[in-house]
Amino acid sequence: MERVLDRHIVAIPFENLDVLCGRPPRLDLESLQDKLVQRRRGGYCYEHTTLFAAVLEHVGFAAVPHSARVTMIADKSTAPRTHMLLTVALRAGTFVVDPGFGGLTPRLPVPVDP
Repeated sequence: MERVLDRHIVAIPFENLDVLCGRPPRLDLESLQDKLVQRRRGGYCYEHTTLFAAVLEHVGFAAVPHSARVTMIADKSTAPRTHMLLTVALRAGTFVVDPGFGGLTPRLPVPVDP
């Protein structure tokens, strides 16, 4: 899975131009494949993570989506849940996979500490 995550991050950039321009994102797989793969556009976290979850499920992994808070500016108790990431259970444990966090995206699955 590490290589799949790394290849995704290298191949599909993070960008949120549609959101900034007031165009609502389309999160169905056909629209995501058209935008991110066929037209080689970037996307923001919900687009990346939805597409990546479908890829993981297609190759046999069970990806669980989660909403999350980005706390780089606001305190974690007041920050809204505006980010999306995945957890994936592997033999070695459960890992966070976050393909859509821009330049701060971890390029490897991050273990969840029980």
